[in-house]
Amino acid sequence: MDNCSESRDDVLENKYKILEELGKGKTSTVYLVEHLFLNKQLAVKLFKDKYWENQKRFARAQREAMTCAAIDHKNVVKVFDFGVTEDGAPYIVQEYISGTNLRSLVEKSGPLPLDRALAIFKQIARGLNCLHDNQVLHRDIKSENIVITRDAADKEVVKLIDLGIARLEDKDGAIQSLTQSGSHIGSPYYISPELCHGGETDNRSDIYSFGCVMYEVLSGAPPFRSESTLKTLEMHLKEEPASLASKGIPDALDQMILKCLAKEKEDRYSDCKQILEELDRISGKGESTKSGSRRKVRRKTTFIIAAQSVLIVILPVFTYLILKNQDDNNDKRNSKSNSKSRNKSLDKFEERFAATAEGSMLSRLTIPIRSARAYDRALDLAIKDDAPAEEICSIAEMQCYMLQPFKNWVRINRIAKKIDEPLKEIEEKVEKDPAYARELGSVPLVYYELADCYIEQKRYIEAAEIIERGFKVASKHPDKRLLVPLLKTVKATYLSKTGEYEESLTLIKESEKDLDKTVGPGHFLALRAMLSEAKLQEAAGKFKEALAVIEKALARAEKSPLGVSTTHLLERKAELSAKLKNGKHSKKSTEEAP
Repeated sequence: MDNCSESRDDVLENKYKILEELGKGKTSTVYLVEHLFLNKQLAVKLFKDKYWENQKRFARAQREAMTCAAIDHKNVVKVFDFGVTEDGAPYIVQEYISGTNLRSLVEKSGPLPLDRALAIFKQIARGLNCLHDNQVLHRDIKSENIVITRDAADKEVVKLIDLGIARLEDKDGAIQSLTQSGSHIGSPYYISPELCHGGETDNRSDIYSFGCVMYEVLSGAPPFRSESTLKTLEMHLKEEPASLASKGIPDALDQMILKCLAKEKEDRYSDCKQILEELDRISGKGESTKSGSRRKVRRKTTFIIAAQSVLIVILPVFTYLILKNQDDNNDKRNSKSNSKSRNKSLDKFEERFAATAEGSMLSRLTIPIRSARAYDRALDLAIKDDAPAEEICSIAEMQCYMLQPFKNWVRINRIAKKIDEPLKEIEEKVEKDPAYARELGSVPLVYYELADCYIEQKRYIEAAEIIERGFKVASKHPDKRLLVPLLKTVKATYLSKTGEYEESLTLIKESEKDLDKTVGPGHFLALRAMLSEAKLQEAAGKFKEALAVIEKALARAEKSPLGVSTTHLLERKAELSAKLKNGKHSKKSTEEAP
């Protein structure tokens, strides 16, 4: 146990006997304890002492604990005590709730029946409203922190647990913390857009998280989910949640949840009282809630980095085409009479593709090559409509991303010509205003993809030019710690092709080191950089060094929590071992892309 010994017989502050560990986080551990004098079980959240070096943080936590201790609401966990151990570690004593959290309930039973879900939503809203009325933000609303228990009459009672007392706010935003420092993001499925990029938080941040919980209870999964934390955060900022109407959810409830999930705080409900009023109206409507035209919730798209190498690339393009088609139709028809049928078509499309990604995002190699036609059309439409340069290049980047594994250099060359002017426009804007780089999303990755294309075609002069252009843009991007190493990797490949082996090895090692810090040594991007180094060592005739790199990468892959495939690494190990044994150099192997 932190700040005490690990023994279960420890007694905290001479009155709280540690019974068992209930949970552990980055900054604290929660224990089940017994009050020795009251013979009562409680929950103690014990913080790590190094977390409290900042006196202002401690004072804020003390004020919040005092406020929470005064709150007595049936839907909010009760706070009984706040103190500091002899070792200087603060702790909070709370009511121990024995029950099932919402996440476990949904995982076990699936989406909840509408009546039961509405009753639970109302209790959550009442608890949140009480906290907000007392100027307390929960800061971590998620299905795991909502426990269902029963009262004396055997009725379900909802309790909000793990109040945000002393929870450290990330001023830089979750995305920057993840990509630059490798920080763990505790609840990426429920985090509000403003927390993703370090904006100011208020009641509406909790309301967004509440919207994610409601969506999960009714559909069985949060609105935004990916195996990649970075991609999940990006989805909160950029993507729209799919409508729940296709799952039989009343239109009024669907629209209420979508409003909670608005990207901008100003577009959400201002407080939980409004949500309670909506829930009461929905509960009283019965069948009438299933009819009526949809109301559109205004959305503002925020562009951020989509730098992970697994994502669904088909849906954004088709959505672009569908929305474009809708805009054209609106000029010709009455939008009100046609909105329902268009929404049904879009729902069916999204549902179809969501089903293919259930549980995991699609690998780019599983994406049908025929979808390239959709990208071609989307790109041509964007150019024809004089869309913003970043939008044109974003579509092009996704198309190059899809075509790259198939080595379809002809099509990529065609794309490069189409986006030459938009890319130059972006570069000029970034040079004049570096802050503009924040709006570019995944665009800087197109430099990496084009450079790889040129190198494979032995167009080294063009490769060198596009790489340097890429560095200028990527260095201004908020996720430069991910983008710059990727560009270094492809530059190292270019240098090796032109005979500058030592410089290429130095550069690839820099890239590996940077990627280790940014995404972790077991991430496939870091492993791919190691594959590149092995290839460069092999090209320089250093087979022993190349084999050592592969063996190191293989060890990392086997320990990686991301489930990275080791097939190619094992193949490369066998190839290099054979070459060392035979003392021969395989030209074919060294010319293969890592």
